[in-house]
Amino acid sequence: MERFLQEIDDGSRQVAFLDELPWLDTPKSGFLRAFEGFWNTWGRHRKNPMVVVCGSANSWVQDRLLNNRGGLYERVTHEIKLPPFTLSECEEFYEDRRIAMSRYDIAQSYMVFGGIPYYIGYLEPGVSLAQNVDAAFFAKNAKLRGEFDRLFDSVFVNPEAAKSIVRLLYARNAGFTRREISEKTWGAGRRSPFPQPQRPHRQ
Repeated sequence: MERFLQEIDDGSRQVAFLDELPWLDTPKSGFLRAFEGFWNTWGRHRKNPMVVVCGSANSWVQDRLLNNRGGLYERVTHEIKLPPFTLSECEEFYEDRRIAMSRYDIAQSYMVFGGIPYYIGYLEPGVSLAQNVDAAFFAKNAKLRGEFDRLFDSVFVNPEAAKSIVRLLYARNAGFTRREISEKTWGAGRRSPFPQPQRPHRQ
């Protein structure tokens, strides 16, 4: 990136946009160290470069970028937090896209897509919500077919543990107790990888 920006530098503002930064920082990539070196040895000493980064893995952005204690310590100039759409904003979005949807269906779509603009952007007018969900997740070559695994893999060090709990909760409408979840996902006598709440000691 440094060489490319130098070659096209005409003195005007240079904006480098890195989308989904957490995905670039794979365990053996050495990306974060290289990115630190790029910014600290070249970028921050020039007046015209601006680097904009984003990522859907909130924990990575929080831990590795915003709260970085290494080479990127206090290097972030501005934060832009993009929350999901509200139900009202979803309704406006669907109206703008000419997607006919009742408020009941809007609420249903919110439970499926979470009000994330990127996801609901795949919905098409002229078909029902159920057809849209099927096309987005279950059809051959569906755009969001692997999103379940991608989301958990980007957030958790041990994603299979979290995914096993979600799959279990999906299996019964009545839900499960903490002990049932632990036994059904890790087996009786095995210790869950998730921290247990501490009970107060009685005096």
